[in-house]
Amino acid sequence: EVGLLASKDKLVKELSGGMKRRLSVALALCGDSRVILLDEVTTGLDPYSRRQLWDVLRTCRGGRAMVLTTHSMDEAELLCTRLAVMVKGRLRCMGTSDHLKEKFGRGYMVLLNFPDETKACVTEFLAEKFALGAAGGAEIVKDFPGQLVARVPVSGKPGEGATAGYRMSSIFRVMVREAEGRGITDWAVSQVGLNEVF
Repeated sequence: EVGLLASKDKLVKELSGGMKRRLSVALALCGDSRVILLDEVTTGLDPYSRRQLWDVLRTCRGGRAMVLTTHSMDEAELLCTRLAVMVKGRLRCMGTSDHLKEKFGRGYMVLLNFPDETKACVTEFLAEKFALGAAGGAEIVKDFPGQLVARVPVSGKPGEGATAGYRMSSIFRVMVREAEGRGITDWAVSQVGLNEVF
C-alpha cells in the first residue's frame, strides 16, 4: 500500500529518503497500535507519493488516534480531524479546520477570470461591490494576466475585524447577478484556506 513492493529486495540503507519515510509509515501501521505518532511524514516525497501516502493514512486511521506533526497546512487539513497550532514551541490554538478558519480566517477568496482588456472594468466592479482598496474592504492577493484573486472580508461582530464584511451567500448573489455584465467570464468563491490563515 505504501509503494515499496518494487524495492522489496533492497536493504533499508539502499532506499532513498522518501522510500525510508514510506517504510517508517508501513512499520508504524503494521503493529495495529491504537495510537500512532507521525513526524513530518511526507517531507521529501514527490507530489504523487505524497498523495498516495495520504490515501493510505486516511484508509488506516479508523479506530486509532494518529498524532501528526507537519508544516504543510494542506496535509493537516486533509488528514486531521482536529488541529493544534504551535508557535515557537507553544500551543496557540486548537480546533477543527473549519473552527480555526472561522475564528482566525480573514474572509473568502474570490477568483475572477476575464479578458485582459476588461481588467479596469473588473477592478471597478470589485471596488464598487466589495470596497476594494477601502479600509476593511477587499484586497487583491494575486494579479495575473486575465485573472485576479481577491480576499473579501467575512462579516463579523462589531469591533471584530472588517467594517465592510460579507457573507458567502451575498458574495454569490452579487456574482450571479452581475459578473457576466462586468466582463467576468468565470469566477469561484472559496473559504480562505489554512495556508492563508497561518
